[in-house]
Amino acid sequence: MLSNCTLWALARSWSVLVLLVLSAPAKTCISQTAEPAQQETWFGWIEGPKQQLRTVVRVERDSQEKAVRGIMISPDESLNEVPLSEFEINAQGAWRFELVNSIAKQSAIQFSGVQTSADKVNGQLLHSGETIPLKLQRLASMPAETRNDLGADSVWLGTLDFAVKKLEFRVRVYSRPPFGIESAPRFLFDSITQNVSGIPVQFTGGPDGKTTLEMKSIGAKFIGEFN
Repeated sequence: MLSNCTLWALARSWSVLVLLVLSAPAKTCISQTAEPAQQETWFGWIEGPKQQLRTVVRVERDSQEKAVRGIMISPDESLNEVPLSEFEINAQGAWRFELVNSIAKQSAIQFSGVQTSADKVNGQLLHSGETIPLKLQRLASMPAETRNDLGADSVWLGTLDFAVKKLEFRVRVYSRPPFGIESAPRFLFDSITQNVSGIPVQFTGGPDGKTTLEMKSIGAKFIGEFN
C-alpha cells in the first residue's frame, strides 16, 4: 500500500488506436460454410507512446486447419469481441487482417505479420502511416481474471482527494507469465474515475521504503512510502 502520495500532474490520455478497435463493425471476410473445428488464443501487448494494452486475437480453424475467422479483444478496455476483416493466414505463415472504423473507413487499422514458430507471430499494426509493433504468443488458454484486477499479479488501489473532486486510481503490476516476467515487471496506471487505462509507469524503489511511480507520458509522478 502507498501512502503520502503526491500527484504533480494528471492529463487524460486516449489512444486513437484503441478507440478504433472498439468501434470496429461486425464485418469479416470468412467462409460461411466451413464449420470451425478448433479455436486458438493468441496474446500480445499493444505498446503505444501513451498506453500499453493487452490484446487477444482468437483464431477459428476449420476441419482442414484453415484459418476461417478471427476476432480481437482488448480486455483492459472492454470484453467486446471485434470481428476482423480481410482475415487471412496463408500456408507460408503470413498473417494479415484489418479493423475497420464504421464511421471513417479510411481509418482502418491493418496488421501484417509472420508466424516464426508454432506459438509466435511477429508483426505490426499500421494506422495513418504510423506503425506499432505487435508480437503475438499462442496460449493454451487465458488465465482467469476479474474486471478489478485485469489479470495483474498485484494491484494497488488509491484515491486522490482534490478540492473539486476525488480521483480513484489503480496501479497494476504484471510480473509473471503470460503477461509479464519477474526480472522486468510491467507497471501500469489506470484512472478509474476518468476511465483511462494502461498508462506506462516507471517504478523506482529505495531501501528506505520510499517509492516513486512516474508516468512520463502524461507528466505525472507519485512519491510515497510503503506501510
